[in-house]
Amino acid sequence: IKPGFLSCFTVSYISALKEDYDTALDWVDRFSSMASDSGEAAMVEFWRGLLHYWTGSRSEAMRELRRSHRLWGVVGNRVYQGSMDKVRAWMLLDGGDPVSAMNLHAREDTFRVRYFSYGKANILALGALHRSYCGLDMGEIEASASAASAVDSLMPDLVPSWRNLFAYRLTQVQAAVWLGRGNADSAVALCRRADPSGPVGTTPEALSWYLLSSLYRPSCDILPRAYIEKGDLESAIEAYERLTIYDTSGPSRLWIRPENHYALARLYEEKGMVA
Repeated sequence: IKPGFLSCFTVSYISALKEDYDTALDWVDRFSSMASDSGEAAMVEFWRGLLHYWTGSRSEAMRELRRSHRLWGVVGNRVYQGSMDKVRAWMLLDGGDPVSAMNLHAREDTFRVRYFSYGKANILALGALHRSYCGLDMGEIEASASAASAVDSLMPDLVPSWRNLFAYRLTQVQAAVWLGRGNADSAVALCRRADPSGPVGTTPEALSWYLLSSLYRPSCDILPRAYIEKGDLESAIEAYERLTIYDTSGPSRLWIRPENHYALARLYEEKGMVA
C-alpha cells in the first residue's frame, strides 16, 4: 500500500478487520495530520466516528458524525452530508429509535432520487432495506416483508457491481422477516444459502457503504438467533463462532461485531462450556 491520505483509510480498515481497533484509530490520527482541507477533515471525523460506534462509544460517534456533516457543508458537498445522515440513520435504528431512523433515511432518499439520474435503483433498494429492518424493530412484520419485496423487485435495475452485495443483504433481511414471523426453520434455510459478498471498492465511501447495514446489529447474527429460537444451542454456538472469526478464504470483508463475542460467551456459559 502506497503512503498517502487515502491509503491510511485502507490500513485502518484492515486493522479493524483484524479487531485491532487501537491500531485502526491510530491510523485515523495519522491521516488526520495529513488532512489538507475541510473535505479531508470531514472524512477523518466520519471514519473516527465509524470506529468509535463499532467499539461501543456511541455518543462520541454521533458527535463526530455531526462534525463531519458540518465540515462537508463548509465545502458545499451536499451528497456527502447526506451520506452522513444515512449512516446516522442506521445507528439510530441500532440504538432503538426506528422512527427517527426511518424519517432521516427517507428524507435523504427523497433528495437523492430527485437530483441523481444514475444509481436510483441502488438508492431505493438501500432505503427499502432500511425500512424493512425498521419495520422489524417496530414489530410491524408484514410492513417489513413488503419493504423486503421492494428490494427484490429492484434487483434487476441495480448497478451491476452492487448486485451480489444487495442479493446477500436481501437474503439476510428476508430471513429476519421469517424469524420475526416465528418461522425459524425458514430463516435458517435462507441464511444457509446466503452468498456473502466482498466490498465493491476500496475507497473510504465504498468501504463504509459495504459496512452500512452491519451498523444495525440484528442484521449480523440472524442465523444463530434462529437456531436459538429452534432450541438448537449447539448450532447457534457454531454459527456465532463463525461470526467471531475472520475467514481469509472467503469473500466477506465485513468487520466482526464485538457483541457477537459476548453472545457467544453467554451461550458457552449456558452450555457449561469454558469461554
